[in-house]
Amino acid sequence: MRIIVSILSNPKEVMTLYVDEILMASDSLEMIIATMSWLTLNFNMKNMGDASYMFKVKIYKNRFKRILGHSQEMYLKNILARFKMHN
Repeated sequence: MRIIVSILSNPKEVMTLYVDEILMASDSLEMIIATMSWLTLNFNMKNMGDASYMFKVKIYKNRFKRILGHSQEMYLKNILARFKMHN
């Protein structure tokens, strides 16, 4: 996995790259649109919409409160079930 953080620019943007998946977050919708436009022009790609899971980790967001976070609840439940420790 490679994480690219653009902290010198304002607005800020974070991109997570893994094999053929890109996850982007920014405090500017315009920056995401510009980045997606550039990537689409230079690479064969498509927009899959808002992410809800990545690497079996749930992504949650509340745009009104400007909150972006993650939860590993399902991942932990799967690990506990695998080792028969789920009760």
